[in-house]
Amino acid sequence: MKRVHTVHRPEDFKALADARRIKMLGWLAGEALTVTQLADKLGELPATVHHHVKTLERAGLVRIAHTREKSGILEKYYRAVAERIVADQDVGQLSEPAAIALDAAASALRAGLNRLDPRRADLGLVAIEELRLTREQARELASRLGKALGEVEGCEPGEGEPWLALIALYPLSERRE
Repeated sequence: MKRVHTVHRPEDFKALADARRIKMLGWLAGEALTVTQLADKLGELPATVHHHVKTLERAGLVRIAHTREKSGILEKYYRAVAERIVADQDVGQLSEPAAIALDAAASALRAGLNRLDPRRADLGLVAIEELRLTREQARELASRLGKALGEVEGCEPGEGEPWLALIALYPLSERRE
């Protein structure tokens, strides 16, 4: 296993946009597991987890570490390709003026992923929602979220642990990819 793996393609970076896949990568950085073992840890159905494992495998983030025959069934054990997954700084770079905020959010996310402790990735909290808002509603939501973050009381120096909070609101086109 490599110490660090760099994601170069935007479509591979998208594989990291799911909290379950981040958790699985954390576990698979520590040991080789089957889809069934991952499903047990997540409390999900193996078929659902198999989809996520295949997404990570297509992105080059996990691979089969070894196989074992058990009761006539071939078990595949998957392992993360590296202890840490980082994104190439050119992944998702945007040049349009309207996308500057999105690029800043992507940069913050990349910086956070560079510091992600894979042994503790299961503690991450991710929410990705697509909303239909007016421009005024989006401004109001951004203001309320900013205030909420400002109201969170921090720990005294030397206490607590570092967390990355990233909130991004940006307009989408109507077409879906």
